[in-house]
Amino acid sequence: MKTAITVVVIVILAAAAWFWQAGRQAPAQQGAADQQAAANDLGTYPYTCDNGSEFTLSPLESGQAVQISADAQGMFTGTATLDQVKGTSYAGAAPDGQRVAILGDGETVHLTVGSAQATCNPKPNPDEAPWNWGDMSTTTNL
Repeated sequence: MKTAITVVVIVILAAAAWFWQAGRQAPAQQGAADQQAAANDLGTYPYTCDNGSEFTLSPLESGQAVQISADAQGMFTGTATLDQVKGTSYAGAAPDGQRVAILGDGETVHLTVGSAQATCNPKPNPDEAPWNWGDMSTTTNL
């Protein structure tokens, strides 16, 4: 009888240890993209521009890049990752290959897609304050 109880206790302890270890390894086994997305989640901020176009902006944690996404209401369609050029100036390419650049100035973003330019402001959101780039000199070029 003692042997049977000892075996049952050992099996229960082994199962508990296995479940505990499996739970600890799950975050380490996430895909690199999932880990990067979780680490870079500084929010997503919707913007509307003076020409009627719209996009969302997601700053990446490193501060060295931002992602912007637009649909049919945008000056481009899809998602583009823009790398920091200098200060609050970022540049990259839209999925269709057009040059995309933004310059943050306070809560305003100056967006350039190809040769078209627009001034964009955050959409009002009672649940989240807009992204603020700080005050920039108007002499900074895209």
